[in-house]
This record gives sequence, structure tokens and C-alpha cells, in this order.
Amino acid sequence: MAPELVAEFIADTSVDAGRYRHPVRYLRVRDDLTPDLTPPFDAFTALRGGPPCRRTSW
Repeated sequence: MAPELVAEFIADTSVDAGRYRHPVRYLRVRDDLTPDLTPPFDAFTALRGGPPCRRTSW
């Protein structure tokens, strides 16, 4: 299975007692981007030293 769409979402990494405090929310499909233009999730970890948070556009 290969990715075909890019979706924009918002997430908060706040954790309380091992559970995320806020849900991940879908914002929209990004028709202006292709999967090849988006970095992999592990790129965020390498750059920031932790999980991604509140990244809404590239």
C-alpha cells in the first residue's frame, strides 16, 4: 500500500498518567502537497529531540 493523500492534523503531546490529554484532530486534505514532499515522522524526532507537536503546514 502506498500513500496517495496528505492530510493536515493537529496534535498535542501533553501526557497525563500515561494517556494523551487531547485528541488528535483532522483539519483538511492538503491538495497542494504530495506524500513525496512531506518528511517522515522520525525526521521530527531527530530535529526536535522528541515527538512532533502542532505542526500545521510545511
